[in-house]
Amino acid sequence: MAARRVSGEDVTYDAVDHEILQAAGPVQPLAGEHTIASFGELVASLDLFPEPPQRDVSRLYRRWAFDSAALDLALRQADRPLHDALGRGPLPLTFVVSLRLGDPATIEPLRRRLDAYPTLRFKLDPTSSWTDALIAELQATGAVDSVDFKGLYKGTVVDQPPIPTSTPASWRPSRTRGSRIRR
Repeated sequence: MAARRVSGEDVTYDAVDHEILQAAGPVQPLAGEHTIASFGELVASLDLFPEPPQRDVSRLYRRWAFDSAALDLALRQADRPLHDALGRGPLPLTFVVSLRLGDPATIEPLRRRLDAYPTLRFKLDPTSSWTDALIAELQATGAVDSVDFKGLYKGTVVDQPPIPTSTPASWRPSRTRGSRIRR
């Protein structure tokens, strides 16, 4: 099979890490035939950073990006959609805008986007500055599909302490519906 050139998104947090990777070019020894497992083992054995990253956790994000790209390439080469490879039926897919609401948090960043694009959907990253009033405003928009509490993140720019048990019920994840705040 002919080689394919692919491109993707580097999901590390620091722009300098992106720039260094792009400047280095395709230097990793990735060519060859692999299974998803053998490619994952190869990627795990490589240092994917030409220079040390700004934060250690970025090593995980970059590895996950390579793993995701390998899965995408394998599916394209097999001419199969992911749902078919998993033996599942296709389900609707909704794209969301992921963002924080400032410090202190306000609804304005979300409103500005909704004013320009009324059908947008959102995945929000709550912070300790969220109030019950803000949560009620967000719920009223009907545009928030999920929230990502970040309580287990360590060493990232989005670290957030775990949710205390005194947190309002409307902010805590539902045990049956994930982290939705839309009702």
